Amino acid sequence: MFNRKTFHGKMDECREMLKNPESWNKLPLLNTTANHLLHNGQLVRFEGMVQDMFNPVLYMSKYEVKNLNSGQTEIRNGDYCDKLEIMDDEEVMFESKKTISKEKKPYYCVSIPGLNDWVEEHQMLQQESILQMLQQQKEENTEKNNKKRCLHDDFVDNETKAEEKMDSTEVLDDVSKRLCCGGGILQQNTEPVSETSKSYKLNFPIETTKGIACLINVYDEEYQLKLNEVIQVAGFLSFDPSLAEDMCHDAIEGLPPLSVVPHLHAVAVNKLKHCNPLVSPSISLDGMLQSAENIRAELNGVLRKVLFDDCLVADYLICYLLSTVFNRQNGLVLGKFSLNISNIPTKSDYAQHLYSLLSNLVPKSHYLSLTLQNLNTMTFTPKKIYDTNRLESGLLQLSDHTFLILDETKLEPGKLQERGVRNVQALTNVINRQEVDYDFQYYPLDFPTDIPVLILSEGKSMLPSDFHVVLDYSEKHSSEFIKELFNEAIRFMKNSNLINNFRIYLSIMASLAYKFSEDLQAQIAEDFVRMRQNIGKTSPQDLHDLLVLARLFSISRGSTSLTMQTWEIVQEMEQQRKSRCTDNNSLKK
Repeated sequence: MFNRKTFHGKMDECREMLKNPESWNKLPLLNTTANHLLHNGQLVRFEGMVQDMFNPVLYMSKYEVKNLNSGQTEIRNGDYCDKLEIMDDEEVMFESKKTISKEKKPYYCVSIPGLNDWVEEHQMLQQESILQMLQQQKEENTEKNNKKRCLHDDFVDNETKAEEKMDSTEVLDDVSKRLCCGGGILQQNTEPVSETSKSYKLNFPIETTKGIACLINVYDEEYQLKLNEVIQVAGFLSFDPSLAEDMCHDAIEGLPPLSVVPHLHAVAVNKLKHCNPLVSPSISLDGMLQSAENIRAELNGVLRKVLFDDCLVADYLICYLLSTVFNRQNGLVLGKFSLNISNIPTKSDYAQHLYSLLSNLVPKSHYLSLTLQNLNTMTFTPKKIYDTNRLESGLLQLSDHTFLILDETKLEPGKLQERGVRNVQALTNVINRQEVDYDFQYYPLDFPTDIPVLILSEGKSMLPSDFHVVLDYSEKHSSEFIKELFNEAIRFMKNSNLINNFRIYLSIMASLAYKFSEDLQAQIAEDFVRMRQNIGKTSPQDLHDLLVLARLFSISRGSTSLTMQTWEIVQEMEQQRKSRCTDNNSLKK
């Protein structure tokens, strides 16, 4: 397998190799590869979200080493590793004029928050051949070295000497017992571990037992990363427990030590537009546009089945699944589409079942039960802690295109405490402005985001929304009936092989470039004047909502521009939606 020594002095060749997407697929994925199959200095890849960033770190890119016995000197490379390579009989000549110092930028990354199970399953399938090869190599090396070595002997400072004594993959026989799936070390009385390592928080935005954290060291100024960006990194892995205690002082500055998370020295970085492993360059866009109408009809049919045959709500739900912020202009957030579906059954876990179905369609999503306890106790917004120089994460520190489903049917009577009020305000800011206010203690800082919000409620939500639609059904159904209704819909999608078509369709259609048809501008202006004359309380916001709905409905049918037919359909949709809301309010009165 590729390692740091293979590419020593050949970084340009390594980067050239990584320009080919197929080369990335040949690298072990750190997110899904078992620890015992990895070794120090190995070239691997990692997919995750930038959760925090630190000040640049000064390091020796080139340094001169003197042999104390012979007096001979040698220039060595300090790039893409965590420590200087020196033997016991050598010393670094710090005052040498040949020393070249540079900066590297550390980023703290975590597994993509809200990544759904089907995405991880596809990643595992794509890695199957690589994992088999790594396992075979490990078994071959184990046969050659049947004597166990202690941890001190396994990790030696000099990589060449290490390869002469033993193969580096054997090191993980002992180390793998100490690594957990969350990226930290399971303390099993093998060695004393510092209090810093024990207390270091991995800082996942969504608390989960899955996922890993990783410190990414970026050397190339070309890669300017931002908070919450989803990235794919190819780099050399630092996986050396002998450095764990030596580097624990880094935690004081916020940098996680190797005893907690692996360090990755980036050779190449890609910013991912989506996390759908099914979307590949081989998929024909023209073919997808031609089949979009049929796929949309099939998706509408599945959603309509679980929505008690409500075609209108199914149409709005498809638009929600395709929504994305495409521009910010003069305080307007263009493309956002927060949706409130009310009249949700409350005694059958209907909201959870609907979320389960939606999570099978989109790569990233999160379900949040809006109970009084959750609102009053959870942390929604990130906060900077200057004592540790770390950004403590919050639930709303999510990457773009993570679908947030809020279950308001669980809300019970009670009083919102101070934190609860702040959390409700944070949700309101995401819905209205698509921004999250990060708490830097001395001042708040707004970070733009793109989190489509779906609110499921019994009555109209206490939270704002761009569109509120009432679910139309009258017959009461048992919990068993509703559970089987959703199970049958999911089985149908999987057995008929429609589910992958839906997943690809939603990812590709959401990223379509859309042009506003100038031919319809005059007609739209006339229709808006007519609406203001015939319908009371019609505002410019109503026109804006219509145009957003028209855009999403157009691309759902594979059209990149607005047609008169689509414009008439969305006007009818809005009339039905508003009529239902009015009728529902009248019934309550």
